[in-house]
Amino acid sequence: MTIKIPPEAAAKLAKLEVAAGTAHQTAASAASRIGDLQRAISMNPASESADAIRLELKELASVRDVQAALHRDLSVTVSACRQWLQHLAATRYDTVLEVVKTQARPLKNETLPQAIRRVRDEIIATKQHLRLITIAPLPRDDIKKMASEYLDRLARGVRVETIVNAHNVFEPRITLSDAFGAMSPTHVLSLLAWLDRAAVERRFAELVDAMPMAAEPIGLEEKKRRTGDLTANLERSERAEETLICAALDEGLPVKRRHDASPQAVLGVRIGKARAEPVKAASEPKKHFLAEHRPEYSAT
Repeated sequence: MTIKIPPEAAAKLAKLEVAAGTAHQTAASAASRIGDLQRAISMNPASESADAIRLELKELASVRDVQAALHRDLSVTVSACRQWLQHLAATRYDTVLEVVKTQARPLKNETLPQAIRRVRDEIIATKQHLRLITIAPLPRDDIKKMASEYLDRLARGVRVETIVNAHNVFEPRITLSDAFGAMSPTHVLSLLAWLDRAAVERRFAELVDAMPMAAEPIGLEEKKRRTGDLTANLERSERAEETLICAALDEGLPVKRRHDASPQAVLGVRIGKARAEPVKAASEPKKHFLAEHRPEYSAT
């Protein structure tokens, strides 16, 4: 399956690929020219043009290194975008990509490179804050609630049937919903939860109360809210960064791209609602062959 890319995003991806190819060709041409000049000066180091050749070699080496670095950055960006699109095609084939227009400009008395650095600092700060929120421990009450729900799932997975066979022998049948192969500690816990759930839950509560808290706990709902806000802020910053990068490139300013930039921000798209399947018109039931060719008789 393939994902339909908006024309604007497809053009952006093609432009990045062309830029990467151009940088590669420029670096290769500079390297080839460097090789020719080095052979020439090695054959006649005392020639009148030796000093000029050495200056040209220095300039060419700079061009080669700059273009090679540019090629690497653009190749990583293009590869990340293509991998993201391939992942969508493999896991969410009904995805619709929508174009997102972002407005961003430097602040007063701020140049484009300065604006890009400022936005990147905001991105780094947001990612660090997001990580702290993600790894923050949950309150003990939330953990106990999760443990109780976990025990509920385990207990529901146990089914015990009381059976008396034909020889009047009591043979209970115990079935575990996820028992494949050998028994595991989880299966033992499932049986304990079925046998005396309250006792197991009290033991879990004791273990939770004994847990050390290395940082200030954040409730599950509060963590979801903060994570959502920070993720939205991060998306806005990354889209603003890409807008400023494009403005700088239009002015001929060199910009080094981040290798971990968001493909959605680079392509200027977002994931929209899934495509609705077309509703097929109800067809009339097909008549049987004999019904279609049954002879008609009239009363005389």
